[in-house]
Amino acid sequence: MPELDLSLALPLFMPLLAAIIAAALSFAAYRSPVPPVSTPWRVILGVLRWSALMLVFLLIGEPLLSVVHRTHQPPGVAVLVDNSRSMTLTDGAGSRADAERRVLASTELRAVAGGASASWLLFDNRVRDIGTWSADSLTLTGDRTDIAGAFRALRERSSADNVRAVILVTDGNATTPENPVYDAEALAVPVFTVGVGDTAEQRDLAVRSVTTNAVAYAGTRVPVNVIVHSSGYGGERVEVTLDHRGRPADRATISVDAGTREYRVTLFMAPDSAGVHRSTVSVSRLEGEVTHKNNTSVVFTRVLSGKLKILLVAGSPGQDLAFLRHSLEADPNFDVTTRVQMPDGFREGHLTPELFTSSDCVILTGFPTAMTKDADLQMLLREDVQRKPFFVLLGRTVDHERLRRLNPLLPFIVESVLPNELQVFMSVPETRRMHPVVRFRSAGEMDDWSSLPPVFRLQGNFRSKPESDVLGVVRLQTATLNEPLLVVRRIAGRKSAAFLGYGIWRWKMLAPLDGTAAQRADEFLGNAIRWLTSIEDERRIRVRPVRESFSAFESVEFSGQVYDDSMEPLSEADITVVIEGPDGRTTTGLVPLGSGQYAGSAEILPPGEYTFAASVNMGTQRLGEDRGSFSVGGLNAEFLETRMNRSLLEHLAFRTGGAYYDGRDLSGLAARIRSVPDFVPRERVERTETELWNSAWTLGLAVCLLACEWFFRKRLGML
Repeated sequence: MPELDLSLALPLFMPLLAAIIAAALSFAAYRSPVPPVSTPWRVILGVLRWSALMLVFLLIGEPLLSVVHRTHQPPGVAVLVDNSRSMTLTDGAGSRADAERRVLASTELRAVAGGASASWLLFDNRVRDIGTWSADSLTLTGDRTDIAGAFRALRERSSADNVRAVILVTDGNATTPENPVYDAEALAVPVFTVGVGDTAEQRDLAVRSVTTNAVAYAGTRVPVNVIVHSSGYGGERVEVTLDHRGRPADRATISVDAGTREYRVTLFMAPDSAGVHRSTVSVSRLEGEVTHKNNTSVVFTRVLSGKLKILLVAGSPGQDLAFLRHSLEADPNFDVTTRVQMPDGFREGHLTPELFTSSDCVILTGFPTAMTKDADLQMLLREDVQRKPFFVLLGRTVDHERLRRLNPLLPFIVESVLPNELQVFMSVPETRRMHPVVRFRSAGEMDDWSSLPPVFRLQGNFRSKPESDVLGVVRLQTATLNEPLLVVRRIAGRKSAAFLGYGIWRWKMLAPLDGTAAQRADEFLGNAIRWLTSIEDERRIRVRPVRESFSAFESVEFSGQVYDDSMEPLSEADITVVIEGPDGRTTTGLVPLGSGQYAGSAEILPPGEYTFAASVNMGTQRLGEDRGSFSVGGLNAEFLETRMNRSLLEHLAFRTGGAYYDGRDLSGLAARIRSVPDFVPRERVERTETELWNSAWTLGLAVCLLACEWFFRKRLGML
């Protein structure tokens, strides 16, 4: 039976006093009514009047009605079942799929489910509640083993279902980066792990990893670094091949030694056109391998049309010029043209407008000087030249009056300059350390800039423009000043950067030789040029797959963005994506997420190369389309590790207070779970509260009481 409780926001004596006052008023109203009525009618009318007055008073006291339901909930057990593709392997212990089904049909698990409220959940790259277990519930088609995600999903429902223990049935080979131990501990219940598979190293040959340049240039030789893993073989010779866009590109032969080994192989490809290129690395198949599904891996490279053309203009010969030239020419992706100003003109050729317009990036170091001609300055101010990205590095001999004339190109303003030279360090503000120009890709401390030697800067007042971003400020010894040293700007599709000092050769030549500090100058210069030459995507319609490659048995997901002519987001568009591949054509649609963003997915596609065309409409108006390509197939992470990861399962059970069981022997599992101290029923209390003073039904009752009194008075002929 539910428990009822009525509470008021008034002291107890006030309702009693109100009842007395309401009774007195009702008695006075019907003591001598006109015309006289019988005593029963006077009582009825008095009760109606008293009830209405009392109800109105109680409503003033904000009455709250609480209804409490108490139920007893049995302890719950959640059974997490691995549904990923790694469970299809057959190893030294036999078929994992059969072993998993035997575990789930065992008497021990049935005994656990019989004495508790059992929840059966399949997990791979997502979690699904299957209600009750049946043998055909397992599909073993999941493309990832996300054990941590399964624990997170269970955490959201563990409190409501009174989950007091978890049984995890898996081979333990998590293929997501998260550590499942932390998410298991967050459940605060013991996890009993059941291992399925063989812990011994399996006879296998696999492509463990493939790495290459994410971006390359057409006509260059690109290395592809491969790691081949072997176990259980010895003395065999195998071939590692690289196919680029369906054509053989390179191959190498390795001799496999006995035991478990890894071999590093470097192959090369030479892309000849721009676009996203697919390369496949394969290793020979050997008899007796546990699986051949990990003998192939796919990697993608975005190939640009050619080398970046860099125009380096220097005001005079010097150490900064020597460093810039050496660093740029050492990068095979750059084609460097240099012009050095001399008293009689420019060394290595004339400075012409064609040099600027044919370049992808222009670097000015120590330029302009007092020798710079007005014609050369006017050349830099041409509209077609101003559209080029500029990187300006100051120097001791820069003529600042001439520099002010180049103001449209610069991300800063020269207000005043003194001839005093200062030695300064560059400090990167905390909020700017993730900017691609100052973020180092190689390992090191977050504040690697503090380890670099000082550079030089003329004393003066340099102010960044309002649309500019200050990435580096001046540091004198331990004092950090609010004076810009490295400034970048991006406005109206144009980019520029400026280093308001000189002597950056010191970062290369005076940095400590032990460590990565000496590499920072080269990396900084490369970062700056890549940022300056990167193309900003300002298209109104953008539809892309979330990745360039999807593995088999994985749905293909798309994301989209739609903007109007003013680049304001549109959230009411209809986006249809038509996909064409080896088996024909399929169509899917994207749903709006708000703020001009869209998302959707296509059905699982067979391996192969695919193209897509996305058409965007607003009602009957066609807004435009976007096109692209992607690939399905390649290495599946589920087959990178073929042994059962018993150590992870044992560690997970230990950290949560559970126990590890081999899938072939579950003896004592049910008794162990029932012995968990918290494995008891709990009382579940559900409380619902109703604000009677804020209820239309309560107000209706008061009106009804007054209406009844008025109706009877009229029938009795009373005033």
